[in-house]
This record gives sequence, structure tokens and C-alpha cells, in this order.
Amino acid sequence: MAEKPAYEELKQRLKELEKTALRCKRAEEDEKDKLQAQLVNALEMAHLGRWEYDVANDLFTFNDHFYKIFRTTAKQIGGYTMSSAEYARRFVHPDNMTVVEEENRKAIEATDPNFSRQLEHRILYDDGTIGHISVRFFIVKDAQGLTVSTYGVNQDITDRKRMEEALRKSEEHYRSIFEDSRDAVYITTRDQYCPVNKCLI
Repeated sequence: MAEKPAYEELKQRLKELEKTALRCKRAEEDEKDKLQAQLVNALEMAHLGRWEYDVANDLFTFNDHFYKIFRTTAKQIGGYTMSSAEYARRFVHPDNMTVVEEENRKAIEATDPNFSRQLEHRILYDDGTIGHISVRFFIVKDAQGLTVSTYGVNQDITDRKRMEEALRKSEEHYRSIFEDSRDAVYITTRDQYCPVNKCLI
């Protein structure tokens, strides 16, 4: 009779431990979901999309954020993978094709396992309009020192490029106004002190 209360107490403690473990697990999952949501928000705010490239199989693998940069979805494209030729045809601006191919060649032929590059180039959005991306990428080598894959992050910098272009045009405009006004001041000043009939121009 004395053993039964001890057994019941042990069962109760086990139940409490199970509840505590379940609460901890739920708290971990909630924290994981929260961090995942923050990461998703950060990627979207920064206009970032990740990719990987399998050299042997000539196959890119993208994620949803990558496709979002190009204003499309994996469903519209037909999946999360595509060859380098298809990627170039769909998304790389024709005038920048050679640059992208050259950078890819350098990555594959690189001997330094810590090789990384960053470049900017024009892209084609899925709707046919032109944008700009910044690409940061790295390589992975096998035991024989061969590049087996590359991976990186694309960032849509179209808005930044547009602002830079607008600023450049604005500077050119005001420089032109300044040059014209300086010439006008010079001519006015010259005419005041040097009548046309008496001065050599």
C-alpha cells in the first residue's frame, strides 16, 4: 500500500516533465518561426535572392526570393532549377552576356579556394523591362582542387542605379547652367567696360 502513492507521484512528475518539455519545444519552434520570419523580411527589404550552381551538371538552383527579384515565380518558370544557358537567355541583358560568362569562367578556373567576386550588371525582368543587380558569389572545391559549385546572392539595385542616373543628369544640368551663366557674366562685364567698337574680341 505504501508503494502506490510513490508510483502515482512518479507518474505525476513524469507528466509534468513531459509538459515542460513540450512547452520548451513549442517555445523553440516559435522562436525559430520568428527568426525565419525576420530573415524573410530582411531578404525582401534588401531585395536579396540566393542561388547555387552545380558545375558538373550545369544546373542553377534558385529560391523564391531570387525569382521575386526577377518579378516572377518558380511556378511561372517551371521549377527552381535551370541550366546556365536558360538563365542567361531569360534574365541576363544581352549586352552583359559576355561579362557574366567571363566571371563564371574565372570562378570555375580559380585555384584559390577562398575565391569570391562581386559584380554589377543589367538584367531582364520577366516582363521584359531592364533592371540592375549586384552579384556576390563564392566557390566550393573538391579534394582534387576542382571547382564543383558556386553559390551567391543577387541584390536588385535598380532603384539605386536610377537615383544615381538622375543625380548624374541633375549635376550635368546644373553644371551647364553654371557654365552658361558664367559666360553670360563674362560677356556682360566685358561689354560694360569694353564697348564693341573699341575692343578686340
